[in-house]
Amino acid sequence: MAGALVLGVDLQSLDVDSLLGPLAGRGSRSLGFRQRPPRVGVEGLRADEVISAQKKALEQPAPAQTLKAKAANCLAHGPALVGGICGERMYFIVTTVTSDGQVMKEGGASVTCTVTGRSLMSKTQPEPRPFVEDRQDGTYHVQFVCATPGVYEITACVDGVALPMCPVAVTVAPGPPSATTTQVRGDGSQRCTLGGSAEFTIQAMDEFGNLCGEGGARFGVRASAHVRLHEVSDNEDGTYTVSYSIPDWAQGPVKLEVLLDGHPIRGSPLVPRLIGFVPEKADPKAKSKALQGRVQKGAGGTFTDQLPSLRWLREHPPLPVPEIPAPDVTALAATGGLNGLSKVGDQRGDPPPEASVSRLAWSATDEWRRLAEVRSELERCRDQLAEHQAVLLHVGDAIHTEVDRLQEWERNVKMREDELGDVEKQLEGAE
Repeated sequence: MAGALVLGVDLQSLDVDSLLGPLAGRGSRSLGFRQRPPRVGVEGLRADEVISAQKKALEQPAPAQTLKAKAANCLAHGPALVGGICGERMYFIVTTVTSDGQVMKEGGASVTCTVTGRSLMSKTQPEPRPFVEDRQDGTYHVQFVCATPGVYEITACVDGVALPMCPVAVTVAPGPPSATTTQVRGDGSQRCTLGGSAEFTIQAMDEFGNLCGEGGARFGVRASAHVRLHEVSDNEDGTYTVSYSIPDWAQGPVKLEVLLDGHPIRGSPLVPRLIGFVPEKADPKAKSKALQGRVQKGAGGTFTDQLPSLRWLREHPPLPVPEIPAPDVTALAATGGLNGLSKVGDQRGDPPPEASVSRLAWSATDEWRRLAEVRSELERCRDQLAEHQAVLLHVGDAIHTEVDRLQEWERNVKMREDELGDVEKQLEGAE
């Protein structure tokens, strides 16, 4: 009560407008007075209205401040800025920063990039075209692929202004070897002397045809039976030397298959020409006799010649695979072959009964298991042979039916020809 009364005047009931009089019409702005806050109570607003107004004011979002990236403060970082290899997707990240040093948390900036070749080994491939992806978090992923090895300059720009660390010079090396582009060179790939040795070189190339400059690739050579492979050496410079020899008794063509990770390279297999090899001249009479012998044996000739073989197949299906006698447990125990029944050198076991004399006594259970696996494989092969034989007989029956039909048609044609010949003779006699 003491705070409300000053010199006997009630400050709560004091009417400022009545005291000012005519000056009150000019407004509070012209007088420099601040507007009195709304009263809470009987003569003012209610407390809940004031609280709701404050809540609405707090719920309204603050006016957005437009942040703009400054190229001088932005950063570029990532594996592409230290180099790469051809065919690999290289990438780096641009992080945008404002003029006051704040890292931006939203996208929308204009980020561009150019990759220019400076010291390239070849200019047959086009220059890379970077792709910029806005991650909407203030960072931008820049990706590109180089097809030619050499030195490239990477320049990243924000709003058309290059970053301070740009341009960045990086070195791009050739990619891993590819079987579709790798080549071979050397006389050994074209010719070889009978009874001598030869060699050729494998030149590793990546998928774009660039020469590989490092070793370590898995090259191999697979040769025909009468070729002796000596060495496949890695020269550690992208080339591999293959040396081989041909014995003087070798016959027929030479075949060398060059493989990269199990896949043949371009131009494989190699068929070098044998120098000093004189092929035997074939005797026409001996060849005709051999053909006649094969026809008589049923290995060639017409379908009629094959009928006896088909009949034999029909009468002799594949025999079933015999069962394997079960192992003699007593004998296994006596020899220590069955774990848990006896140990090696233990002679306390009883002798095998007479009923087991006709059974096979295996020295170890592993041998019986291996024999059982072999029998299972034989049975599978027998089933496949029976299936192939059934298909062959089915096809043979179809061919036999077709042959009979053609023979019948041929007989009918012959009869028609004879009838036409008789009619022609009758017409000639009538004339």
